Amino acid sequence: MVWKLRGEPVVVQALGSMVESWSSISPNEVSIKLRDSSIPRIVVRSVPTMMGFEPKIEFIGLIDIIPEERMREECRKLYQELKNLEFETEWSGLLGRTLVFKPYFEIQRSQRFIAGLRPKNDLINALKQSQALTDLIYETHPHEVYATLQSLDPSDLRFMKSEEEFLKLKADFYRNPSRITWIITVSKMLFSKGFLGHEKTYRGLVSILDEVSKITIEVTGRIQKNISDD
Repeated sequence: MVWKLRGEPVVVQALGSMVESWSSISPNEVSIKLRDSSIPRIVVRSVPTMMGFEPKIEFIGLIDIIPEERMREECRKLYQELKNLEFETEWSGLLGRTLVFKPYFEIQRSQRFIAGLRPKNDLINALKQSQALTDLIYETHPHEVYATLQSLDPSDLRFMKSEEEFLKLKADFYRNPSRITWIITVSKMLFSKGFLGHEKTYRGLVSILDEVSKITIEVTGRIQKNISDD
């Protein structure tokens, strides 16, 4: 599949004036600094699929709420409250025409190790109320949209040898988080033309990412204020 044309990633060319600057991370992964966005920088990458020949493209935005250098003891409660808001989506109904928001699947699996973890719909409800987001989703038809908190330190990955160890490491991070960072992901299967000819789709995926990020930041701010007022 053609990922680059004349030395520049196809997705960078397609986004045009939305891009302020970009840099390659790997042969199929690029970091993009956006103009006038709630997420100044995103990562776009090509993901192999089980079908092997139909590419999937992911747009990933990182939102630093509390960076590592500003983490304090009182930030722990905020992280734990926000963890309950993680969500994912799926298409359902006849011919998969309805996008359903639901709590992130790992919340239920993690409850074995984290007693206080309970799904809450504050973020999901806010997203469902956004007509702008609804319009973008049905125009662009992303494969999936989900938001999770960073739940591991990169240095912990070397100790991960099983799913149980993975969940235990995430439980340790939940009890003593080193930062609060939302990871927002929007993806889509590209069923024709490879990476070429999808300019409208790429712009739509970035707009979805931006709208989800705005709402996530707003909901996070309200929860942060409520905790501070207690």
